[in-house]
Amino acid sequence: MIFSRKAETLCVIGCGRGFSTLARGLGLKIKKGKSHIAVIGERQVKSKVSAEVVFFPDTSAVSFSAVFAVSAGMGEKSTLCFSSVGDTKALLCVRRKVDFFGSEIEPREVEVDIIKNLTVYENMVFGFLSHFL
Repeated sequence: MIFSRKAETLCVIGCGRGFSTLARGLGLKIKKGKSHIAVIGERQVKSKVSAEVVFFPDTSAVSFSAVFAVSAGMGEKSTLCFSSVGDTKALLCVRRKVDFFGSEIEPREVEVDIIKNLTVYENMVFGFLSHFL
């Protein structure tokens, strides 16, 4: 399924303040509850999560409602991972096709900035969002 409209809202749950602060610069309205995109962080999440696209850590056992789910981490089954990491840049590997609001993102690698105050997982998700939104 390819979404025909643009993502407008983002729900951030369980991520650090650094991620939430940077996410405001993506042009999305940050909100609680149902949204176009949800990012579930590495902290324990007890809230219900419902979004069209949900990003979640590959080590997470959280439940959510989504049209499309994108796992991120260094596990072999993650949709997103880093294939190489430097001090300021990393190669983000998209391992499977991702249907993302009007774009079919095929497997590929893209160079993204590493942001020091984000976790590895948060850098993966923020890198994906900043590159493909």
